[in-house]
Amino acid sequence: MRRNLWIGAAAVLMLLSLPAAFAQSCDWTGTWETNWGEMELQQHGNNTVTGTYTHDNGRISGTILGDVLIGTWSEDAQEDPYMPPYNAGEVEFTISDDCSSFDGRWRYGSSGEWGSWSGTRIMER
Repeated sequence: MRRNLWIGAAAVLMLLSLPAAFAQSCDWTGTWETNWGEMELQQHGNNTVTGTYTHDNGRISGTILGDVLIGTWSEDAQEDPYMPPYNAGEVEFTISDDCSSFDGRWRYGSSGEWGSWSGTRIMER
């Protein structure tokens, strides 16, 4: 009986020590004011986010890994709308501990220098 108690205690301690990167408590759904215009995001289940933003009819699509949203952006344009490397690329957003803002970065296509992209939640759904 004591052995089972120790095994159970060890299992609980192991679960408590898992990295915070695997914990995700913020829901990305809502309206965000960003340096690329107002953005509407919708979280689907535990790990997928889609949305739009006002700059050039932009679109966002990504996967949640802990407190980070990793995905793609794309924008409408006269030539090659919503296509990389000039009208689409990668994004990475990290949400704050209080779920009220994010700091992130974006780039054209899948290589090259990163630019900054940050936002503040202005309304939850």
